[in-house]
Amino acid sequence: PDSLITQRFSVDCYARSSDDVKGLARAVRLSLNGLTDDLGGESVDNVFLESSQDLSDFEGDKATRRVLLDFKIMSNEV
Repeated sequence: PDSLITQRFSVDCYARSSDDVKGLARAVRLSLNGLTDDLGGESVDNVFLESSQDLSDFEGDKATRRVLLDFKIMSNEV
């Protein structure tokens, strides 16, 4: 019988502006969320976004815009 395997991975998105980091995070989310194909040579039944966090760091006049996306990958092991 097949057994369900669940793996988790994170994607960090960095940019200089809030609009840019939001756009990048959105592009990653749209590319991966709901994926049911091969990923790195492994068959994937489903990828879904588990959480998204704005971890931007503001220090003086410098700012690092960062969004962390956590995904789960579900697949069957034969």
